[in-house]
Amino acid sequence: MGLSLQWRKWMDECLRSATIPVLINGIPTDEFQEILHLFELSSGMKVNFHKSRLFRIKTLESWLEEAARALNFKVGSIPFIYLGLSVGVNPKNISTWDLVIDKVKKDYLDRGVAIYQLEVVL
Repeated sequence: MGLSLQWRKWMDECLRSATIPVLINGIPTDEFQEILHLFELSSGMKVNFHKSRLFRIKTLESWLEEAARALNFKVGSIPFIYLGLSVGVNPKNISTWDLVIDKVKKDYLDRGVAIYQLEVVL
């Protein structure tokens, strides 16, 4: 075809790269926003960009910061709390479950108090 080896390597890397749909030459592409919009339409949920975070897993810190800036996302750090559970921590560590245990205890204690108050009133 007459394309240089370097050009073919660039194209090969672009096609294999997981970042190509998000950023091209450091500029966000419409495809990423379209994917999020399709998610909103199909799920009935709305993406909250103020709460959304980008996390770095096997990527360069500089890429994460550039992507976050381009997409207007905040950078998150691991470990983090999601739906009341710690993500990115060792699940075998007993202290990992302290938040869950405390929440369950509190919920049952609150129910017990409510039942007791109801019995007293009746």
